[in-house]
Amino acid sequence: MFFAIIGYAQEKTPEEKATALTKDMKSKIGFNDDAYTKIYPINLHFLKETDILKKEESKAEKFKKLKQLDEDRDTELKKILTEEEFKKFKDYKTKNRKKFKDNYRERR
Repeated sequence: MFFAIIGYAQEKTPEEKATALTKDMKSKIGFNDDAYTKIYPINLHFLKETDILKKEESKAEKFKKLKQLDEDRDTELKKILTEEEFKKFKDYKTKNRKKFKDNYRERR
């Protein structure tokens, strides 16, 4: 879900966030440069859309739309990544989601 990307500094542009996210994904998942060039625009689109939603939607509507964006991104990534890489991606998201939740709890 969107939690996988929230850890990046809020003041960065979507392009900077997409670069950081895609590089981090590449280092953790191990996909090749060809996959990187296909994944970066998917991440960029996802991050631009999440930035828009952060500013415009109620919490309930935002969550619904973010969930759909996340599912759409998964569908696109599944077309690019191997089965093993996609499994690593899902694990990557799960770990980042847990990290985000833990950080959120600490700030409360």
